[in-house]
Amino acid sequence: MVFSDTPHAVLAENVRHLPRLSDDEILDALQLLPRGPSLVVLSGGNPAMHSLGALNERIREGGMQTSVETQGTLFKPWLRDVNRLCVSPKPPSSGMAWKEDNFFSFLAKCLDGREYEDGWLGNVFIKVVVFDHTDFAWARDLYVAILEHSGGVGLPFYMSAGNDAGKTVGNPGRIDDRSIEQVRSDLLSRYLWLINRVMVDPVLDDVKVQAQAHVLAWGNKQGV
Repeated sequence: MVFSDTPHAVLAENVRHLPRLSDDEILDALQLLPRGPSLVVLSGGNPAMHSLGALNERIREGGMQTSVETQGTLFKPWLRDVNRLCVSPKPPSSGMAWKEDNFFSFLAKCLDGREYEDGWLGNVFIKVVVFDHTDFAWARDLYVAILEHSGGVGLPFYMSAGNDAGKTVGNPGRIDDRSIEQVRSDLLSRYLWLINRVMVDPVLDDVKVQAQAHVLAWGNKQGV
């Protein structure tokens, strides 16, 4: 099953027609952006499925920082060389199988050789997209498990309110005909629900809650 709360980024009919770019073409395109970016995010799908070490190195040599978001199932050595690494495991609502041992093995490999900077180990952090009560309980258990594996040190941990547009992923017959106002309202309601759950939980005192700011501003419009 494919799972994302930004469906146009992963649905085949939306991405297969896009041109495949070489490393040189990607770097040229970055330079054409207004003012030139200071941070480049390598996302997906799962970017760890690809050999992006050389591209990552060239982007950084060009004076830009790199960030990667991956689900924590497939390790590649080049993941150690990015400036920021977001590990975003899939919760129960995704329908994807969860292998805890594999996740913690992945995490250990990513952290190997990284050092603490301003109390943050290697600029690695965890983000779980939460759609419902089951996802919340799962994310809470993961937060506790990470603390146990790390001897109480932990990693920066975010819970992100799920965007209902993600229900179209793996369900191509679904039509999301909500207005932009309803999209914003739905996401904001889940965001507030998640904030309240985290605030009253005695275990989650160091968990940060977020929502997709671009969705709150523009709805599910592409290209923003």
